[in-house]
Amino acid sequence: MRPGHRCTVARLLRAMNSTEGDGTVGYRLPLVTAVTIYISMVMGALVVGLNAGFVCPDWPLCNGQLIPPLDGLVLVEYTHRLVAAAVSLLVLAVAVVGFRNRKRLDRLSKWLLGITVASIMVQVIAGALIVVLVLPGAFTTIDVGNSMILFATMVALTVHLRRSAGSGTAVAPREMDAKDRGLMRAAWITAIAAFGEVLLGGYFRHSGAGEALFGKGTYLASHQQFIIPSKIFSTTVFALHILFAFVVVVLAVWLLTEAVRSARGVKTVVLYLSLLVAEMVAGAVAYLLELNVASVTVHWSGAALVVGLGSYLVTGLWHDLHGQQINPGHETVVSQGSSDSLTAGGRM
Repeated sequence: MRPGHRCTVARLLRAMNSTEGDGTVGYRLPLVTAVTIYISMVMGALVVGLNAGFVCPDWPLCNGQLIPPLDGLVLVEYTHRLVAAAVSLLVLAVAVVGFRNRKRLDRLSKWLLGITVASIMVQVIAGALIVVLVLPGAFTTIDVGNSMILFATMVALTVHLRRSAGSGTAVAPREMDAKDRGLMRAAWITAIAAFGEVLLGGYFRHSGAGEALFGKGTYLASHQQFIIPSKIFSTTVFALHILFAFVVVVLAVWLLTEAVRSARGVKTVVLYLSLLVAEMVAGAVAYLLELNVASVTVHWSGAALVVGLGSYLVTGLWHDLHGQQINPGHETVVSQGSSDSLTAGGRM
């Protein structure tokens, strides 16, 4: 890279991650990284839907070339790889900036940074092994689950740094009453259940059970598997997927009642519940269209949004209900979370 380009990149990173006026670490680079992760996940869904995962049978090259002829499915897979590479570089940049500003970071920020670094390492290794070893389709469920963890963690880091910015003081933990504890419990349980439902949906798709319902096996064939799952197995996994989706919606309704009871985050929870219902509709449409590329990509994109919004919600509520030590060494004050803090101003 030429010196001028290096300076441009350095200025861009400083602009995205400059510290706030009170010395807290900026949230812009994690935000850009989270958005890029989401784009990579959507591209991954498109690759799976088009069975393009093995049009580049080697890694990190594509058909032995750094830049192959970008025709047909190769263009889709290669674009996905480029976006995934951008994700890796951005996560690395976030980690470097975090390390350089480690004295300004609280314990939660450091934990979130550690998880993102570990997750991107798993993502790169798993992706390479799937391609090089032509692993069974079901194995890619690990890739699906890990990508969701990476996305949710980066969203949580973004929200945490954003909410920490502008305080200028340390915030002492506040005592939670029964309503607060009920709301936090409902948020955690619903978000974890939603993640489990997405993981089950990923297994349904990547195990070949989804296509097997319609007597197809093109996805598994791309993994060199030529025996599709039985009808009984496929129907059972599908039924569990539907059942668990209803369970998650019921949990979200419970979360909404707790939010109303606590008078916190009601609008965000309503949005979350609406997204869950929309996802159920998208899933039904995908089934009626026999899992065609467009419907499955939309369904998966929505699933990623569910996980991201769940992380956004939990992290924001945690800030409101717990308070957090932001800048060690500053004067301590008591957090004064308002009833609508999840939907007001710079807050969620």
